[in-house]
Amino acid sequence: MVVLFGVVMGQMTFTDNWQKRAPARPQWSPLDDPCEPVTALDRLREIQKLQRQILLLADEATHCHDEYRSAAEYILTRWRDDSAKNRPRFVALGSISCYANLQGYAMQVLNLAEEPDLVPKCPQKDFMFRRHCALAEFLAASQYGWALFLDADIGVVNPLHRLENYTLTEDLHLVFYNRFYNDEVASGSYIVRNSQRGLGFLHFWANYYQEHPYFGTDNGAINNVIVEYFHPELYESRQVCEAIWAASKNYEGLFNYQACVQEYILSVAASTEYHIYEKGRAWVRDGWLTDNKWSLDDFFFHGWKRTKIGNEWNFRFTDQQIFSQPCRKPEDVARWRFVDGATLSDTDKWNCSAIFARLAEERKPRRRPANGNTR
Repeated sequence: MVVLFGVVMGQMTFTDNWQKRAPARPQWSPLDDPCEPVTALDRLREIQKLQRQILLLADEATHCHDEYRSAAEYILTRWRDDSAKNRPRFVALGSISCYANLQGYAMQVLNLAEEPDLVPKCPQKDFMFRRHCALAEFLAASQYGWALFLDADIGVVNPLHRLENYTLTEDLHLVFYNRFYNDEVASGSYIVRNSQRGLGFLHFWANYYQEHPYFGTDNGAINNVIVEYFHPELYESRQVCEAIWAASKNYEGLFNYQACVQEYILSVAASTEYHIYEKGRAWVRDGWLTDNKWSLDDFFFHGWKRTKIGNEWNFRFTDQQIFSQPCRKPEDVARWRFVDGATLSDTDKWNCSAIFARLAEERKPRRRPANGNTR
């Protein structure tokens, strides 16, 4: 599944209106209880004074893996499915649906199998690349100014954050983030502006596999795409890294290639057209890094499915059906109820030893997807 948010700009201009109305990032007190319903409700009502209309789309009908082929329709029509295999995915989508309603956003499901007009426009054989084309085509025909792209196994762990806090400047067209455990620019979530430059990047990325059918699917290609699209002056340097990528047959080679590209990206002056958030600074992170415990700085968690590498999904909510019913009123912020020990203390938040131990464990040889997909 792919989940998208798109901000409707309407007649407003970015510089004159959005920046004036965009809320500052909430300042949290370590003494606050994030699960206390009255405090959370007061915060939410304050944030809702600055509501913006957002579009949320979900798309996983034509995923390259069989288990996802009809999942978009399946989630909508069998929302209450209790199977252990599918429950994490339902919780992820349910949390996003609830978040969208609470924050004044609109939600809609987009099923590529039911969008015949997109098929001839996006002929890419690899679904992981084709979905970026589909997003570009959809945005081009819409009034939405921005889109937040999310993989199927990403859910909201803290609904009191706003999406607009991550769109930085008026010159920005794309926002990415670095994965925590390697040198990968994540492909499973990014923010794109509905502009010629932003949509051009998505099309360029979607078509990249035709000329570079190397190990790693779209999350391997994104590193090269960023350099080639935004930094043509690094052509010779890019060739060095691309040779490593072309020779990659496993994850070790893929990670070496990604580290190579990062070195060259860091060697050039910061671009005003895109931004890459440093590790742990973006809107989403891998939940398994902290055993799915969360802090007030967290927003989205990645990895909410049992089929993930290492089976790192650890259910921290108090109720497995917590998002089975629609969220319709501000008081529904109390849906985010967690078991004891689900939140990180200030001491835990800055203690990295456990994280590094988990990283070392994750790097041990194990059975991984043959195509290089690190999700």
